Amino acid sequence: MYDIPKDVFWATDEGVTRGDVSPRDDARAYVATTSWQQLLLSGYSGHHHVIRPAVTRSIDADDRVPPVRRSVGWAGDANDGSLAMLVAVADGMRRSGAEPVTIHAFPTTQPLKSVMDLVNDDVHIAVGAKPDVVERVLSHCAVYAAPSMSATSFDREAALAATYGALVVAPKKYGYPEVFGGLAYYPCIHSYDNATYAASFASVLNEALHAALVVSRGEASAAAVAKFAEDRVKFEWEEFLGFLKMADAVSFSG
Repeated sequence: MYDIPKDVFWATDEGVTRGDVSPRDDARAYVATTSWQQLLLSGYSGHHHVIRPAVTRSIDADDRVPPVRRSVGWAGDANDGSLAMLVAVADGMRRSGAEPVTIHAFPTTQPLKSVMDLVNDDVHIAVGAKPDVVERVLSHCAVYAAPSMSATSFDREAALAATYGALVVAPKKYGYPEVFGGLAYYPCIHSYDNATYAASFASVLNEALHAALVVSRGEASAAAVAKFAEDRVKFEWEEFLGFLKMADAVSFSG
C-alpha cells in the first residue's frame, strides 16, 4: 500500500502495544499509530513519528443494510479480558431491567469457558471469522463497544465500524482518545476495579445505544471516513519519507 523502506518500522500490530511483539532494534525510524504508542517506542534510537492508519470500507452504499437497534459489535483477543467484560456488562444490563442488547463478537481465539458460561441467546460469537464477514456485521451495528482490557493503540475494527456510522464506546485511555477524539465517541474512564469499570461502561454503553437512535448515522459515517482516509495517510507517509531523505542528505554532507 505504501512504499515503506525496510528499515522503517510502522507499529501497526497491536501486539507491540501489549509487549507481545518487540519492534526491530535495527530500524532507523519508528512510526507509531498514536502519540501514546510513540512513548512506548521512545527507548529505541532513531527518528520517531506518528501516522494513524487508514481504514477503507468495502461494502457499497447500495449493499448496506440499516443499523440494527441496540446491536453491539466487538472484535479482538478473546483472552485479554475485554470480551469477558463486555459479556458481563450486557448480562448485568439485562438483569437490571435495561432493554437487552444484542452482541456480535468476533474473537480471534476460542474464549475461555468462564466467558462462554455467561453467553445467552443475545450474544453471538464467531471465532476466527473472515474479515469480510466481520465487516458486514459491523456495518449494521449501532454501537461498537471496546472495553479494551489490554493496552491498545489503534483499534482497526472500532475505526471500521465508525466509518459505517456506529458510535464507539471505549475507555478514555491508551490510544482511543487520540484516535477518535469527539468523533461519536463516548469516553468511559477506566478503573482497575472491575466492578466499578463494568458499571461505568454499562452506563455509557446504554447512553450510546440511546444516542444511536437520534444521531445522524450519515454524518457520523462521513466524519469517520474523512478521519481515516487513505489520501491523508499517503500524504503523511510521503511527507515523512521526504524528511528522512533530507536527514540522510544532511548526514551524508556532514
